[in-house]
Amino acid sequence: MVKNRCHSCSPVDIAQLLSIRANCSYERMGDKTNVHVDFNAVFPSVAFTVTPINPLPIVQTALSKNLGSHLSISEVQGEPKSG
Repeated sequence: MVKNRCHSCSPVDIAQLLSIRANCSYERMGDKTNVHVDFNAVFPSVAFTVTPINPLPIVQTALSKNLGSHLSISEVQGEPKSG
């Protein structure tokens, strides 16, 4: 779950990272009732440091214009380039 959140821009809800479990039991002895309630919580011991990264502009080159164009040299010649 944490891995999915690291790859998205969605806000993190802290309740999704915590686990709380409750056990409740009772025992009757004649006219008396003993009730036992037990709570367990699991908290991650992980600290996150977030640093925003500014987007970098893409510099247009002859190759990027050729590859991004609908008339790239591969389409004009009719065969894909490799190498």
